[in-house]
Order: sequence, then structure tokens, then C-alpha cells
Amino acid sequence: MDLSTPPVVLTFSVFDPSGRGGIQADVEVSASLGCHCTPVITAICTSSQSDEADVLPIDSPLLVQQARSILEDYEVAAIKIGFVGSINNAEAIQAILSDYPSIPVIFEPSLCLVDEEENDKNELVKAIETLLLPMSDVVITSLGEAREISATTDTAPATAQALLDAGPSTALINSTDLRRRESVYHLYTDDGSCKSFEWKENLSPSTFGAETTAAAALACFLAHSSSVTTAAERAVSFAQKSVSKAWQLGFDRPTPNRFFWVNETSDSGQDCSPSAH
Repeated sequence: MDLSTPPVVLTFSVFDPSGRGGIQADVEVSASLGCHCTPVITAICTSSQSDEADVLPIDSPLLVQQARSILEDYEVAAIKIGFVGSINNAEAIQAILSDYPSIPVIFEPSLCLVDEEENDKNELVKAIETLLLPMSDVVITSLGEAREISATTDTAPATAQALLDAGPSTALINSTDLRRRESVYHLYTDDGSCKSFEWKENLSPSTFGAETTAAAALACFLAHSSSVTTAAERAVSFAQKSVSKAWQLGFDRPTPNRFFWVNETSDSGQDCSPSAH
């Protein structure tokens, strides 16, 4: 693969000072998979050591300036959306995407960062459903978040269909059985098909923020012109390997190692990078 002109991936997400998720995850995944990430910050996460993180959204005019400065200067191959931060930002991103309908969009809602006690949470979830899902080609999320966005407690296939009815052609949903400590990613498409990818780690992907890694990887593989099914399968595999080689850098949750292949390359003397296969 010629890396002299790597595909450009534009990402919208939160700045997480821990580096486990958010913008840093997007940058690391892109670099690991032979892409160039152009990150647009939607919010600043002021605390990374708690499940109750404080979040400060970026003003939407600044977000628009960030994104348009890239889209007007670069040939963007894929767009990945993470946590949007606010209803105003959701509206701004929707307006931007409407001007670039040919670029594939991967959306990972990241509702875990939304304050449960905020009065506008329901409005933000509604904005995600009505503004951003229709602009997305692939949505990747947990089953719990999928049910929250679609306002249904139905079966996983029915919940996926509710998401697909909102606009995306594909939904990649992580279903976790906490009692069995098992997780499976199901890829649902608007033609009614479903393909499953086993998550072989003992802990749920959400424990490590692995879905952010998987979403960024999916965007990168699409930027490299993979089919959606191939990109999804490789993205789940990449996230799983990143988690299996995670670093325990502090006292909190482990940090995914998105350059896990470096040691494999050193040991074998061959190029083991995921983008090389």
C-alpha cells in the first residue's frame, strides 16, 4: 500500500485527557491504519477518572470553522462522528454533512458522556435520531444505547431496524451478556441481513472504550475502500487486539494499545500492521 498519500479521515469527537477515547483514539487508530486524521473537537472532557465526567461543549461556530477549514482544503475519504457535545453541535454537524453527501459517515453516539440529570438529555438524544442518523451510513453502538436512541425495548433485531429506519444503511451493535461475560457485534443492513463478529475478550468493549476504537477503525478501512462488511469485521478485530494488548498506565481502566502490531512486527521482522493485509 502506498502511504505517500494516506486517506484523510475527518473525525468529530470529545477531547479526553486520559487518551483512552475521544479525539486521541481517532488520531492513534488513523495513524496505526495508514490514514491521516483531521480531528475536530466537539467538547472537552474535564475529568477522565470517573464515570461522572464533567463535559464542556465547544461553541458550534468554532466547530463549524474547524470542520470547514478541512473539508475545503482536503479530499476527505471518510467522516467519523463521536460524542457531539450539544444540540447546537448536532445541528451544525448535520448542516456540514449535507454539503458533502458522497463522503461515507460513521456515527458512534457515545451517550455515556451525556449527563443523566441534564434536562436537555432527551432533546440531545432526539437530535441524534432526527439530525445525525439520517446523515450516517453506518451507526456503531451498544444495544443499550441503540434502545435509548430508538426509544424501544424490543429485541436486538427490532431495535437495529428502528435505527436503520432513521437513515443509516448499516448498524453495528454490540450486545453484551453480563452474566455470561460475553459480547457479540451484530452487523445489520437495510436489506435484512445480519452478520455476527464474536468479541473474545472477557470484559465488555465499553469497559475499555473499545467502541470508539472500532468506530475509528471502521472509518479507516472504509477510507481504504473496503466494503462495509469487511471494514466492520476488521474494525472489531482491530479493537479486540487493541484491548487484549491494553496498557495499565494508571489506577483506572486500561488504555487500548492501538499500535499492538509494532511488537509483532519487531518479533517477526515482517510488516504485521493491520493496514498491510
